[in-house]
Amino acid sequence: MEITFNKIYVIESLPDNEPKTGTNLHNDIIRRKLWKHNNIQSDIVIINSKAEFFDFFESVKNEMTQNQIIPYFHFEIHGNPNGFNLKSSEQVNWTELHHRLIELNLLVKNRIWLSLATCFGAYIYYIIRPWDRCPFYGFIGPWDTINIIDLQASYEKYFDTLFDNFDLKAAVEQLNLDNPRKPVDYKLYTSKEVFDRVYNNYDKNFEDKQKFESRVQEIVDEAVRQNNSPLSMDYFKVTAEKLLTETRDKYKMHYRGRFFMTDLFPENEERFR
Repeated sequence: MEITFNKIYVIESLPDNEPKTGTNLHNDIIRRKLWKHNNIQSDIVIINSKAEFFDFFESVKNEMTQNQIIPYFHFEIHGNPNGFNLKSSEQVNWTELHHRLIELNLLVKNRIWLSLATCFGAYIYYIIRPWDRCPFYGFIGPWDTINIIDLQASYEKYFDTLFDNFDLKAAVEQLNLDNPRKPVDYKLYTSKEVFDRVYNNYDKNFEDKQKFESRVQEIVDEAVRQNNSPLSMDYFKVTAEKLLTETRDKYKMHYRGRFFMTDLFPENEERFR
C-alpha cells in the first residue's frame, strides 16, 4: 500500500465553544514530528463557511500546479452520513466534494489520501461511482459517531505512528487501539478495494430487469451529455444494452482504466495491476 505526500492540510471547522482538536493536533503532534521530515510541509486551515471551504480547495489546486504539492487532507469537522457540518451550520454534502477531489486527484495521478476525524466519515465511500475518475487513493474514517475526547486522543497516536515509518496499517491499528473503550472503529480503504466492492455490487444487478434498465438509462444519459451528438437516443440505448449484455468483462476493464486513470497515465497500470 503506497502513501506519497509532501504536504498535510489539517482542515478544522468547529464551533467556538468546542476544543480545537485540529489546531491542537497540528501544533502539538504533526508540526513536531515533521521536524524530522524536511521534505514535508503542513498547514492548519480554519474554515468558517461553505464558501471558505471550497475556496480552500481552489488554493490547493494552485499550490499543486505551481509547487508540485501532493496533498494529504485531514478533516476535523462534525459530520453526518451525508457529509460535513461546518462551523457556520452549513452542510457540505459528499457529492459536492466529489468532483473537486477528482480534479485534484487527477493532478497527482491518484495519490491523494484522506483521514476523517468526523462522525460517519466513512460514508464518503458512497460518492464512489465506478464509471467516474477516482476521487482519492484511499481514506480512513469511522462509520459511527465519535466524541471529541476519543477523536483527539486517537488521531494523536495515529499521526505519531504514521510519521515514524509511514506504515498506514500500523497507524490505523494504533488509531483503533489507543482508546481502550473502543467506542468506534476506524476503517482504512484503498481505491483498489473500493472499486472492486462498488463495481461488484453494480454488476450484481444484471439479473434484475428494472435495475438493468436503470443502468442502461444512466449510460444513455451520460453518453448524450458527453457526446453532444446528433445520434438518436435509440442508438445509444441499443449500444448500451449490447455493452452490458455482451461485453461485461471488457466493459469492466474500460471502467477500471478510467477509474484508475490508466487511459491518461499508462504508468498507473502497473500501480493498480
